[in-house]
Amino acid sequence: MHRPILSLLLALAIVTARGQDRLQRLAKIKENDVEMKSLVFAKSFCVAMRRNHQLQNPTKLLQFIDPRYLAEHKINTTKPNLETFPLFNIYDIKISTDPSTILCIVDTKGGPRQALLLRTNTSNGKLHLNPVAPPSKANQSFTPWILRMQAAPALDGGKKNITREKRLLAGILRHFPQDVKSVEAWEGSEFKIGDSTIIPTKEITRDILLKFVGQSVSITGNWNPGENQSHAKSEKFHSHPILPQGGSDIVGSGLEAISIRKID
Repeated sequence: MHRPILSLLLALAIVTARGQDRLQRLAKIKENDVEMKSLVFAKSFCVAMRRNHQLQNPTKLLQFIDPRYLAEHKINTTKPNLETFPLFNIYDIKISTDPSTILCIVDTKGGPRQALLLRTNTSNGKLHLNPVAPPSKANQSFTPWILRMQAAPALDGGKKNITREKRLLAGILRHFPQDVKSVEAWEGSEFKIGDSTIIPTKEITRDILLKFVGQSVSITGNWNPGENQSHAKSEKFHSHPILPQGGSDIVGSGLEAISIRKID
């Protein structure tokens, strides 16, 4: 008499457990999807600011700002007084437990490393930056971030004097657009010869490198060994791509181009 009932209860328990497990897996997939969208959005914004930080180009950055913010504060969209700065390497991007809050660690050209705290929301199904604070009453200036501050340097027992090794690389120069999803774009490697990143400089600018894309070239320059970025065993923030806990990654390595010539 009791065996059918016990079998039924056991079957119900198994079905319930499987259902809960499936719901948990679906929730995790959705969470990872939200995080990835936030990471891609933040990376795209940093790349856009790197290319359009000049005073004549801030309108190109307005696409990242919540249109409701622009309308509410009557921002002049043809000549917006949007604060930017000359961003260089993107050192790290981390998502908080609340995916709408993003921390970006970036290098500046000739200046100290900066930490940017971004706040996002969704408008018409798309992610946008929410500056939160109203524009300045004096000149209507506003910032796309909610906080900007100098990032503390790593404690490595003092500064190290590193002699940059001069190198020559030869091969086909490849280009990886930063607004197109790829491993190279995520790593910040816009130009490569083989597995080596080519870093634009004031001598060999990005525009110059673009002219040689797809061609066999030789490039001389100083090798930047990058920085060893450690990953703590447990962090409040987490980023992609995910590395093993306690692991490390080399960030910012590549050849700082000094000269380039086409190989016939």
